Amino acid sequence: MNELINQMSTDVTAMTLWEKLTGSLAVTVFSMTIVFLVLVLIMYVIKGLTATILSSQKKASIKNASASTPENAGQAVIESNDEEVVACIMAAINSYYASSQSKIVIRNISRKEQSTWANAGMLDQLNSRL
Repeated sequence: MNELINQMSTDVTAMTLWEKLTGSLAVTVFSMTIVFLVLVLIMYVIKGLTATILSSQKKASIKNASASTPENAGQAVIESNDEEVVACIMAAINSYYASSQSKIVIRNISRKEQSTWANAGMLDQLNSRL
């Protein structure tokens, strides 16, 4: 095999068709093996980094949760996020109507999860009408 690769590197024109095909197949398999091994290595490095980051985030959240009361810690985070969302929506509506005070009251916010395909279909319909 080494002779074939050395001959390919020096004089390809003197080789037979069979030698050329065998040599190119050997080089292809060797190259694909190296690429595959490097990709597997990158995959494990990314998994390791992800596990490290997630474990450090879990440790930080456990420290923060232990500092506050355990019963109200999760509820406080949810309530503050909901209040921020409502404030952002109110600010957007007020800026749209260009008034500092409005009589609009948000009573309920419900999230409707849709697939990416459904969103793409709706965008396509909206763009076709414009």
